[in-house]
Amino acid sequence: MRWHRAARAEWGLLGSVRFKTRWLTLHLSRFRTDSYWTRIYEYEVSLPGAVSIRPLYGTGWRGYALVEIAYGGWRLSSRYRIQRDQRLRHYGGVQIDWSRGHIDKRYRRR
Repeated sequence: MRWHRAARAEWGLLGSVRFKTRWLTLHLSRFRTDSYWTRIYEYEVSLPGAVSIRPLYGTGWRGYALVEIAYGGWRLSSRYRIQRDQRLRHYGGVQIDWSRGHIDKRYRRR
């Protein structure tokens, strides 16, 4: 709850559900706030090495899917996000990583 300049109380609510397997993450959120002043920040699982903390305000839905496939030293990651509030917005991204050998070998105890 936050007090607005006009001395009235404003509220925000967020409900979300996440389904995760070894290679797939699905996430769906429903949000409602009175205004930008009572926005809610939501952490999202993103592509490797990236951080996504999005402000949500107004009334709407937000969802994303993240797929990660690894083979040998290669990893392919893809993410798609969609949001429906006053308008429909969608974003997507793909990332390909390659590493020589297992990175964790450097940190193994001897």
